[in-house]
Amino acid sequence: MRPRKWSVTVANRTTFEFRYGPQITPFSLGPDGSLDCDEPCLPFHGIVSRGVLQRLYARQEPIDVWHRHAHEIYDDTAPFSDSLERLRLDAAECAALSFEQSALAARRFMERRLASLSCDYDLACTLWNIKEGHTSSVWQVTLRGTGGAVKDEFIINVARDADSGRELAGTSAKMQQIACFWPNANLAKVLAVESVSLDCGIDVLVTCNELVRDACEIHILADRQTGRRRWVLVERFLSPQPDRPAHIRSIQGRELSQQEYQRVAADVNGFLSTVRKRIAVDVDINDGDVVWNGKQAMVVAVSQ
Repeated sequence: MRPRKWSVTVANRTTFEFRYGPQITPFSLGPDGSLDCDEPCLPFHGIVSRGVLQRLYARQEPIDVWHRHAHEIYDDTAPFSDSLERLRLDAAECAALSFEQSALAARRFMERRLASLSCDYDLACTLWNIKEGHTSSVWQVTLRGTGGAVKDEFIINVARDADSGRELAGTSAKMQQIACFWPNANLAKVLAVESVSLDCGIDVLVTCNELVRDACEIHILADRQTGRRRWVLVERFLSPQPDRPAHIRSIQGRELSQQEYQRVAADVNGFLSTVRKRIAVDVDINDGDVVWNGKQAMVVAVSQ
């Protein structure tokens, strides 16, 4: 029987609760990182990690291999295939994390952070996996005190693999530089960069970043009929094919209005023109580097 209690109380009088996806689906995470939930399929990383992606490119293997097997990489009951075994070797070579390991790394980071607080009341810590990319899985953290009052909210990024960790460290250092010489930049500041250890011997880079509230990712899509580039706000990505659950086929969202587009373009161009006077930096719209909160385009990540 699947568990019905989705929280666990640990040291420092903190209760951890876990969620994932746009439906804010609860799941449980045991002390050893074992995961369970009420959904027919357990959550998995649907976006290929940076290190695995580079290995697929190197041997000119189509990304469809990932789309077909992403949910099976850490599943010992999956039927054997040569392509799945190669993908498993890729994941092992670059220390790619399973979804469970990413969740555990996020919790370890928070356990250490909370242990440093002098807190005389109980805390409830919700870790919600809101999205993921090639570089990191992204978790929104909400801390609540007695009575449910929100005490703090922020983002933590968990590097997807060893290559991703090196990339995340480099881009986070640039973001910290930007915040130093331009404190009021339209940038989600990096608050901490740390490494946490998992029991399997993997050290994982984790960053803590400011939360941009009520924001949607911005993406650029080409109209299939006309080829016209459309700037859209993404509410959620859709993967309707059962045999390829990691293949994003469409999105749910809306197109930016002309006024919104002009503001986004001005905000992004203004950010880049100012920052590039000091350091070499770029943003990749379709990697989720920029979000819109209804008032301003905010840079939440930069590219190498």
